Formats: sequence, structure tokens, C-alpha cells
Amino acid sequence: MALLEAAVRQQKMIAIDIDLSGMPASKNAEGSTKGYFAGKKNIYGRQLARVVFPATSEIVAEALYPGNTLSMEVFKQMVAKTEERLHLETKAQRSLIRLRLDGGFGIDANINYALWRGYHILAKMFHGKRAKKLAKTVIEWVDAPTATQTAKNLPSTRQAGWVQTPHRYCRTTRQLAIRTPNPKRKGNWCYRVLVTTDTEASMATILDDYDARGGIPESSFCQSNQGLAQRKRRKHKFVAQQMLTLLSQLAHNLIIWLKGWMTESLEQTEENSADSHSLSEPLKLAIKTIKSYGIKRFVRQILGLSGKVVIKGNQVKRLILHEAYPLIQRIITALESLLLPYQICIGVGKT
Repeated sequence: MALLEAAVRQQKMIAIDIDLSGMPASKNAEGSTKGYFAGKKNIYGRQLARVVFPATSEIVAEALYPGNTLSMEVFKQMVAKTEERLHLETKAQRSLIRLRLDGGFGIDANINYALWRGYHILAKMFHGKRAKKLAKTVIEWVDAPTATQTAKNLPSTRQAGWVQTPHRYCRTTRQLAIRTPNPKRKGNWCYRVLVTTDTEASMATILDDYDARGGIPESSFCQSNQGLAQRKRRKHKFVAQQMLTLLSQLAHNLIIWLKGWMTESLEQTEENSADSHSLSEPLKLAIKTIKSYGIKRFVRQILGLSGKVVIKGNQVKRLILHEAYPLIQRIITALESLLLPYQICIGVGKT
């Protein structure tokens, strides 16, 4: 988690996302209850809360809860875990963190708690009726297309406007109302309100920032579920499941760090061989491949490689990988660059 901790040490503003995801389990498992599980009804399971650093998709903290736990109920505990993990001991340190929260976390108690602790926030307000009431104070509505609509040159289905009489919190905030057509009632609107402590950002900047949150926590859960089989590895005892969760978190972060180490070593090698086209081209292909791999592909196509390890004098001297493996040359290039300081040779052969 070097990038995240370095940003905190260097006093740079960083965004952190918090989310909750259902983990289906047996009805008889400890802590397994009925709750909200996306796209499923009458399902038993537990809930996994996660704090994610979106710049790298690293997991800052995780915690397991019973299946009927709601997002709003875990917020303070997850903030406390984040402070412990990142050593955020003062308000000055916490003021470098911008918490991006969806509507499930956006009750008054949670927003006020974050503001009291000194955090910056960008949160969707939980209360639907209040959002509709606040939206009535908007003087001017402007089109606010999503990134997809802009890229595809589609007409905007979303409008936004500044709330003139914002709801009062313990610190000064600005509130941006958003409305979209109600799919169930033609001619009506659905309203949401974003709460932000940024008093200078433009409307487009705030919308882009919140839109950027969409998909990042979900993608993080998806990567762990598919690449590390997190949902399939279930334990009857709650404590045992917590231990599996910690191991999965470690594996998730290790893979992200390993990708970063590989990419960094390849880019450094490319800089050193910039004058040689014959060397730089394979390096560029290797960098492209490593960067494109998610956790699932990284596990299957790199960590799942078959081969032999040659050990002499209690030290690894050589790795021999299967020559018929897809993209083996790019993988060898990445491994050679990563392991060069340790004087470990990489070769191919029939294993």
C-alpha cells in the first residue's frame, strides 16, 4: 500500500471509497441471515464491508458482518479501521482524505461524523423525500450527460442544479441536486442530492468525481470473487470466514503490488534500453500485457504457470516455464526484469 501511504505522508488529497457487498452462505452458517443481495431474493448470507483506494484498487480495510447489516450501520467502524490502518491520528491528516459514499451511507449521522472527524466528503444523501424537497429550490437545471452519453454523442437524460437552501450539517457544504426521468412514471423525475465539502469545484467536476466512484468498489469485489473465488470459499464458523476474508484481502493486495512491481521494473528497463529498438519493443508488449491483466487473468496466466524451480545452496537460481504457454515470451520478459536484482534466470522448456 506504498502509493496510498506515500500520498498521506506527502499531504496529497486522495479519494477513498467504502462499500458493502453480500456474500451468500448456507442458512445454517454462523452469522448467516436474510438480507439484501443484489439481484437475488430470499437469500441467506453475510455482508462484507470494504474500504478501497480507487487509484490502485488496493483494499485498505475489510470487515465481515451478518447478512441483515446495512451500509449505514458499518460506516463508523470502517472509518475507524481506515484511521488505524493509515495512522490518521490528527484532523490535519484526515483532511487529506475525501470519502466518496453512495446513498446507503449518506444518513445525517454518518455525514456529520465524517465532518466532525475532519474528512472531506462527496456523498449521496440517503433521504429521498428530502432530496425532492431540496430540488425545488434549484433555480436553473442544466443538462449533465454521463461519460457514456458524451462518448457516444447521446442526448443527456440527466440534469443538475445547485440547491439554494442546503440542508444544514456541522460544517459548510454545497449540495447539488440531480434529476433523471422516472422510468415508471412518464413525465416525472427521480431526485438525488450530492453533498460535498469542496466549495470551489464546478458542477461538472463534482459529477465526474462521483461518477468515477461508480463501478470501482463493485469491480474490486468482482475481481476478488472471480479471481480468488472469495464467494465460493465458505466456512460455517463466522471467525473462520473472517480469517478467509483476511487471507483473500492479502492475496488481492499482493497481486496488485506484484503487478505494480513488474510494471515499474519493465518501465525502468525500457528507459535504460531506449536506444535499442530490438529491446524496447518486447518491453512495451510486456508492459501492455501486465497492465491489462485483472486479478483473475493474473492468477490464471501468471501465478498458475506450470514449471520447475531450480534451487542451489538454499537459493532460487532458475525458473523453467512451459514453452507452449500463451504469451510466454512477454511473461518471461516481465519476470526477468522483476527478478534481475536477485540474479534469478528465467528459461523455457518442457515441464
